[in-house]
Amino acid sequence: MIHYETPGRGRPKQPLGLTEKQKQLVTLSIQGYKHKDISALMNMGQTTINSHFRHLLERWNVRTREALAAKAVKLGIIDLSQIEILTR
Repeated sequence: MIHYETPGRGRPKQPLGLTEKQKQLVTLSIQGYKHKDISALMNMGQTTINSHFRHLLERWNVRTREALAAKAVKLGIIDLSQIEILTR
């Protein structure tokens, strides 16, 4: 089943989904990594990581990283059984 995002002004509907890099961002977030840690692990600037998350939150019409992760799991885009959660 393909889920569609609500289009913004002048934008056509697009399938909700994540690129591999976006899946990695959300997966690392689910695992408990902070933006600073994700930045180091993915060899990307922290501003870039923040920008990616802001874009995803807006595109998926959610307010938090937790809501983004929950929606990705609910839609079957990310499989929690394949993720090792960090314990601190």
